[in-house]
Amino acid sequence: MTAFLFKHHYKTVGIVFLSIIVGLGIAEGVLRSIQYFPAAAVPPYLFANHSKTWWALTPGFYQTVNAKDGKVTYAINGQGIRSFKEFDVRPFPSVKRIFIVGDSYTFGWGENEENTFSEILYQKLLTATAQKVEVVNLGVPGFGTRQAFDRLVEYSEKLGQPQTAIYVFCPNDPVDNLTGRKVVVNGVRMDYEAKHKTLLAWIARIYYESRVIALGIDFYYNHFQDPRLLKINSLAEQKVSVEAREDFLSAQESLGNMVSWCKQRGVHLMVVSTGDSEFSGPLQHFLGQQGIPYIDGQDIFSKKKVNGRNIVLKEGHWNKIGHELMASALQEELSRLKW
Repeated sequence: MTAFLFKHHYKTVGIVFLSIIVGLGIAEGVLRSIQYFPAAAVPPYLFANHSKTWWALTPGFYQTVNAKDGKVTYAINGQGIRSFKEFDVRPFPSVKRIFIVGDSYTFGWGENEENTFSEILYQKLLTATAQKVEVVNLGVPGFGTRQAFDRLVEYSEKLGQPQTAIYVFCPNDPVDNLTGRKVVVNGVRMDYEAKHKTLLAWIARIYYESRVIALGIDFYYNHFQDPRLLKINSLAEQKVSVEAREDFLSAQESLGNMVSWCKQRGVHLMVVSTGDSEFSGPLQHFLGQQGIPYIDGQDIFSKKKVNGRNIVLKEGHWNKIGHELMASALQEELSRLKW
């Protein structure tokens, strides 16, 4: 009798286990069929550790990945810049060089390089002027204002000082200045204070490959643990104006450093926002006091210019149309400033 119960118990456990495996397999297939994709899917080893900005792009990284909107290729040159080519160190004075710094919008997340506004701007300027010109895309996903400035300084020392610098402000830049130090472990970026980092790196790999696991982790982070959302909620509870809030003050300090650095070296600085936000007014006021040109993304992506066309990918960043509109706006402003 005992042997029978023992066998029956293990048979039941086996059936339950098999049912779970089959259920997960079916769920995986359904999620893939409806094109569910991890919200924070970053290809392993795209990032490498960096002593000052904490993470940066891995030199020599090249991978075509599956994304929510289809396949996209990310190519990082040997200098740690998103580009298929290497840039000359301190080029001839006749070459007019533009550095563009910012986060994933500048990087061109979700789009192939030829569709990014930095590459489109380069092609437009190449056609419109007889001068030699280079546009260097220094965008890195996740960067805040402080890191954007640090990257501008770093690559001015590595490649030579640009004639023009463009900072692309995203509304999450201020809070990204405050979310804490990050570290890259086994090709995966995570919080420096996190425990069991190696285990987390393996979970991140599974997250990248499995839609079922991704759905569970996305739900957990979106509702309980996302450091950015937790910080945003904490800031929202502060009973102060946006201008006096910790996140904007942090961005303003880094922007002030960027402005001073550019003025001291004769570098023309321009700031453009990705869209309208609670920071638009304070940002415009601060930059106006400094005499720095500012383009509000709301003006770029107004209904009149978009003309009913969708400008974003399914995952939320700009599509090719959005990048083209941004490139056109920047070209117009550069022409107006006679850069």
